[in-house]
Amino acid sequence: MRHARHREAVAAPAWLQGHVHVAWVGRDAQGADHERLPDKPAAREALALAVGADGFALLGALHADDASSWLRAVPVAEMLRRIWLQHYTRADDAVQWRTGPDLPPAARFVSSPYDEAVHLAWHRSMHRIRYKVHFTEVCDDAQPPLIVHVETTTAPVVDGDMTSVIHAAPKEERRLPREHAVDTGSLEAALLVTSRKEYGVDLVGPTRLDDHWQAQELTGFALGRAVVRCGAVAPRHGPIPVVAGRAYADRPVPGRGNGRGGTDPRETPRRDGACRPA
Repeated sequence: MRHARHREAVAAPAWLQGHVHVAWVGRDAQGADHERLPDKPAAREALALAVGADGFALLGALHADDASSWLRAVPVAEMLRRIWLQHYTRADDAVQWRTGPDLPPAARFVSSPYDEAVHLAWHRSMHRIRYKVHFTEVCDDAQPPLIVHVETTTAPVVDGDMTSVIHAAPKEERRLPREHAVDTGSLEAALLVTSRKEYGVDLVGPTRLDDHWQAQELTGFALGRAVVRCGAVAPRHGPIPVVAGRAYADRPVPGRGNGRGGTDPRETPRRDGACRPA
């Protein structure tokens, strides 16, 4: 709202002076970051609805019959309309704030009126409106540390989607390493296979933790307590996240369940998977 008002003030100062309200300036003078918002949720929602009504009033003035069409051609007018449709609904002049499933997905969500390509990104407990930058650095003891490749993406692109992209550029220049140290986000089971097969690169890094209830409660069929034995067997209970063979729990599972839906503590859970050469 503040950005739209400032841009229209440059494009049509006389027109804006006849339509702006003093209350608008007080509500959005400092921006809407978390440090300046009211502490109580009810007060925050009331402020959001008031700003929403302000925006609809400005949009109504821009699209009025007596408004010049070139006012609506100013890019910020269209940006204001998109953001307001994204955040608000209106029925019988009652403004409502969109939440949860009513909001568009991150890749289509306009997070900033200054750059529609930048999006909100979460990293653990932190969140920022930003781009992502992937740096590839040489870490050989025989060479100085040197950044050899940089990739920039929008925030919703997950790190694992960029692993093959990062490998493709050095491959064209014949500079691929034998090993590539990555973090958990860039290391997945499929990437371990494709990186070696297509690029001759072994990925090295921490794998994802097992956060299923079987591992958290130390009951049921947990991956960390599986033993893999290679044998040509047909799948019977669905795939398991290990590279091949037959997996058995190394001890009976008490009480709650055994990974197959049973509850007999004497049963040992088992899942079968076809054994394939790596």
